[in-house]
Amino acid sequence: MKMRSCISLLALTVLICSCDEKKEPVSPSKSYRISHIECEKNNYRQTFEYNENGLVTSLVVSQDESWGKSRIEATYEYSDDNSVIKISAEERTVEITRRVFSETLYLNANGTAKRAEGSFIKFIKYDSDYEIIRKNYTVEFQYDSFDQLTDISISEKRTDVTGWEEDKSLDWKVALVWDEGNIKEYSEYYTSPKRTLMTKRTYSYYGGLSIEYMPINHGPILRYFYLPLQYQGMLGKRSESPVKRETIYFIRSGNETGGYNLDYSYDLSNSIHDTRVEAFSKVSSLTGEELNYKVCWESE
Repeated sequence: MKMRSCISLLALTVLICSCDEKKEPVSPSKSYRISHIECEKNNYRQTFEYNENGLVTSLVVSQDESWGKSRIEATYEYSDDNSVIKISAEERTVEITRRVFSETLYLNANGTAKRAEGSFIKFIKYDSDYEIIRKNYTVEFQYDSFDQLTDISISEKRTDVTGWEEDKSLDWKVALVWDEGNIKEYSEYYTSPKRTLMTKRTYSYYGGLSIEYMPINHGPILRYFYLPLQYQGMLGKRSESPVKRETIYFIRSGNETGGYNLDYSYDLSNSIHDTRVEAFSKVSSLTGEELNYKVCWESE
């Protein structure tokens, strides 16, 4: 089933199988989880691994860039009662910069993220040398009465190998606006010394559909390595509908200066048991390029 601006629903009775032929065929009597997402054109691949309890233990994301290959790797260790998660992550998303994270995430009684404490090291390459920036940080999460994540408060302080930590923190926030069960707007902004916008994205959705299994296609919430937390409900409720358009704004000196759109369409497999996204396409208004992604599911 192809879903675009005008959506037609076709009743398909063919069962889909996992993209990996070595895995068991998908069965209507089971629930599913994402194994990986891939795109041949830019060698994009997003891969999840799970423990015996069905919790994500590893995330790896890689993609070809003009300067080389970007890569994000993260591992997740859970306490016996699943109330604390230890996260180790490394990100290289621009040519000259690499960041290494170590974080402890504490959960509320309902399993949503409450607060986090961590540190990161940022390596910035200049010719044959590196600048190294070390920071400690804290994160606080807030939700509305519908368990929708609305605010994230982040506080960062410079530190060094001796244990020194600066007195004054760099404070910034994430704000999410919801509408009819979906994230309508996402923004990041500094709160000190004055409110200064850093990032803004807005979304429209395909409404009126019930899709049990679909990838998260809006941009990352705070950290890319938080993506498994979103899938597992640890950042509150997910958007209920598939993204139709994402608008990403250019920010200069804290102000919006235009932006560009990413338009999505989806291939669905529909049976009497459930509906799954088998593939999706993304078209950028900035470059005109269309990228086609395959979504591979496995039985839990």
